[in-house]
Amino acid sequence: MKNSVCSILFVFFLISCQERQERTISESDSEAITGDANLSFLWYDDLCEYKGTFDSKKYTKRQLKDTYDLWSKHRGVCLSADATADKIEDFFKLDVEKLTREYNETKTLYQSLQLVDLPFWKKMKQQRMKALEDEYELKMITIEAYSNPKILQNNRFYGDCKEYADALASGDNTLLLKTWRNYAERAKLNNGSPEVFMKKFEAMYQSKDSLLYAKLELMKYGWWNCANNMIQYEVDDDAVFREYDNLFIKITSECDEP
Repeated sequence: MKNSVCSILFVFFLISCQERQERTISESDSEAITGDANLSFLWYDDLCEYKGTFDSKKYTKRQLKDTYDLWSKHRGVCLSADATADKIEDFFKLDVEKLTREYNETKTLYQSLQLVDLPFWKKMKQQRMKALEDEYELKMITIEAYSNPKILQNNRFYGDCKEYADALASGDNTLLLKTWRNYAERAKLNNGSPEVFMKKFEAMYQSKDSLLYAKLELMKYGWWNCANNMIQYEVDDDAVFREYDNLFIKITSECDEP
């Protein structure tokens, strides 16, 4: 009798396990069972949550996520490590090792991204990799220039930024101050408060540390802004929206009020 009860319990256990396994499969892999290749993918921006239906025979969720991340998370400046100083003491905080470490980590991250296999996204990845290389090169040059300003005249950014590079590397104080004033006169035209901007400039220009201010300002705003403008960071967002939306069969969204 005892053996019969055990046999019944064992059979019941096997049936329960089988039912539980079938239920798990039906819940998690229903697409495979039904033969439906369409899956859903969620992504977000500052205001909205999006849900897109896509053909899993064409892309994976990992590819869709990495493709979206390449566009949304890896835009603008690639490296956060500073390359310019606001004050002379900040120069000693500029860390080449930190910059190089961040560059290597970011490059590895870009290389690990599994993108949708289409020319548009391949080109964007190439552009992001190029921007990373360019920014790293420019930041290394700029950091070194604080102790060796001649390097500003011997790099591929020099041509468009010759005015600032020559003034900083010249050792000519008159040229340095003149270039700084010329820069300030141009910069005030794009400033929301030009009077306030020039008042601050004149205070620095007339101070006993005017040469130091001239070097700091021309490095950070003259040289850096000029050279950094030569790096192509941004993409056509409208085109990216269209290309990303085209990866989906249907998209729905829920948005917060702006």
